[in-house]
Amino acid sequence: MRFKTNMNPSDKIITTLRPLFTEKYEEIHTFHLKGGGGGHVVKALSDLADTLLLKGFQSLNPELAQEWGGTLIAIGGYGRQELSPSSDIDLMFLYSEGEVEETNTAASQLLCLLWDLGYKVGHSTRTVDETIALARQDPLIATSLLESRFLHGDRALFKTFHTTFYKNVIDKHIKEILLHLKEGRDAGRREFGATPYLLEPNLKQSPGGLRDIHYLKWVSCARYHTHHLPQIHQWGHLSNMEYTSLVQAQDFLWKIRNHLHFLAGKASDHLTIERQEEIAPFFQLKDRRGLMREYYAHTGRILEISKRFTREAFPVGRGQRWKRSWKTRQIAPGFQIFADELTIKSEKPFQFFDDDTNILRLFLLAKTHSVRIADSVLEVIYQISVKKREIPLTAGAVSLFKTLMTEPGGIAQSLRIMHRVHLLWRLIPEFAAVHCLVQESRSHAFTVDEHSFRAVEAAEQFLHEEGPLQEMYAAIQRKDILHLAILLHDIGKGGPQDHSQAGGDIAERTAHRLGYNDTEQEKLVFLVRKHLMFSEIALYRDFTNEPVLQQFVETVKTSELLRKLLILTCADIRATTPGAFTDWKRDLLLKLYKEASAVLTGRAS
Repeated sequence: MRFKTNMNPSDKIITTLRPLFTEKYEEIHTFHLKGGGGGHVVKALSDLADTLLLKGFQSLNPELAQEWGGTLIAIGGYGRQELSPSSDIDLMFLYSEGEVEETNTAASQLLCLLWDLGYKVGHSTRTVDETIALARQDPLIATSLLESRFLHGDRALFKTFHTTFYKNVIDKHIKEILLHLKEGRDAGRREFGATPYLLEPNLKQSPGGLRDIHYLKWVSCARYHTHHLPQIHQWGHLSNMEYTSLVQAQDFLWKIRNHLHFLAGKASDHLTIERQEEIAPFFQLKDRRGLMREYYAHTGRILEISKRFTREAFPVGRGQRWKRSWKTRQIAPGFQIFADELTIKSEKPFQFFDDDTNILRLFLLAKTHSVRIADSVLEVIYQISVKKREIPLTAGAVSLFKTLMTEPGGIAQSLRIMHRVHLLWRLIPEFAAVHCLVQESRSHAFTVDEHSFRAVEAAEQFLHEEGPLQEMYAAIQRKDILHLAILLHDIGKGGPQDHSQAGGDIAERTAHRLGYNDTEQEKLVFLVRKHLMFSEIALYRDFTNEPVLQQFVETVKTSELLRKLLILTCADIRATTPGAFTDWKRDLLLKLYKEASAVLTGRAS
C-alpha cells in the first residue's frame, strides 16, 4: 500500500499540539518549582512526550497510523521514562520486510512534528534482523537497546525483537556485554575526574553521578532483565539500605538536573560554582557548601553501591567457584582471603570486631596483601564505628594504625575506606568536620577530605618516580609522622580561624591521642602549622636574598624537617588540581631546598 508523503506536519496538528505541550510543560515546571520530586518530573516529561508523539502520529495521516505494520520504540533514557526538561528523545522505527517506504514516511512525518515542537530527536529505522546484526557488531547500540520500551504499533513485532535481542545478543554473550559496560564506565569515570568529590562536577558523567545509576541499571538489564530499582531490590540484589540510598540519591540528582535545565532553557549538566550558589536557595540551603555536601554524600554512596552491585552481578561458573574455594587461604588468625577479598572466619563478626585491634589488623592486612575488604565486613565496621564513635580506640589498635601509616603503598586508599566507614573519625574526631567540605577556591578541584587523601597518595608515588624527590622521600625516617602531617595539613579549614593555626592545634591533640611523645608531637605540629611556608618562599619571594633564606632556615631548624616539609609541599600542590605541580614549581622548590640544606649543613659542620 502506498501513502502520500507530506514532509511538513499540517498547521492544524501543530496548532492543536503546541498549546497542549506548552500547558503541560508549564504544569510540570510549576510542580518542580513547588518542590516536586525529581522522579515525578522526569516521568511526567516522558509521559508528555508519549502523549504528543502518539497524538501526532495518529493525526498526521490516519490511514498510515492504522495500516502501518511497524513498531515505534523508545530507547535510552526515554526508554527508561527518565526525561529531564531538555533531554533528547531516542526512537527506533522497527518494521517488517517490505515496509521500508511506509516506515520512512511515518518517520519523516513524525520527526518533523517533534522537531517543530522543540524536541531534539535521535532516530533509526531498522528491521529486526538489521537491529540484531548491528547490536552484535556495536556494543554501544546493544547498550541503547537494553531498556527498549514499546510505544505504538505491532506489539508482536516488538516482542519478537525483544526476545531475539536478549536471547541472541545479551544472554548468549553476557560476559562480553558486562565487560564492555565495565570498561566503558571505568573510562568515563577517568575522563570526568575519577572521584565524586570535584569542585565543579558533571551531574551526569562524573563518578557517582546519574551515569553510575544508568550503569547499574544496564548491568541489571543484561543480567536480570530488569532496570526497575524496586524489582532489583525485591529480587535481593540490593539491600534495604542500598535501595533507599539509591532512590533518594537518584531523586536528588534528578531534581538538580531538572532545575539546571529549566534555568538554562537547554541541556545543562555542569554544576559550576556560580550555578551552585544560584540554586542552593531553591533547596532551602544557605549556600553552596550545604548543597555540595549533600551532593557528595549522595554521589559517594551511588559510586559505592554501583561498584558493589556490578561486581557481584558478573556471572561465576562452576569452575571459577571451585577455583575460588581452592584458593581460599588464611593469612592471619581469624582472617582469610576468599574470592580475592579479605574476610573473616568468624560467624559472629560483631563479636570478632568488638576487639579494636582486629579492626585495625583488618586494614593493615588488606594493605599488606593489596586486597580489597569484603563489603559485608565493611558494613559491620561502619555500624560498629557509628555506635562507638565517642569511644577512643585501644592502645593496641592505635599502634597498628601508626604501623599502617609508616610503610608507603596503599596508605591513602586505606584512609579513604576508613573515612567512608567512619573508623577514621574514632582516631581523629575532627576529620568528620571536613567530610565533603567544599573548597572556596578554583585552585582546589576537590573537597578537603579528598584533597588530603590525594596528597598522601602523591607522597607515596614519589617513591616510584626517579629523581631527587624519590631520594629525599626514601631517606625520610618516621614516615608515619610525615603521612599524618599530610593527612592533617588542611583539617583546620571550614572554621573562622586561620586554617594552618587551627590545624596545628588539632595536630597537637591528635598526637597526644595517638600516644606520640613530646618531640614527635612538636614535629607533627610544626609540619601542619607551617605547611604553606615552603611554597610561599620558593614561589613568591626572592630567597636568594640572604635574610629571607636565613629566616627560613632558622624556622625549620633541622635537615629532617626540611625534607619532610618539602615532600609535604610537593604532595600538597600535586593534589590540588591536575597539572598544578609544574616543572617550574618543582624546580623552584628544589632550589630552595638545596640552598637551605647547604646553610643547615654548613651550620652543622
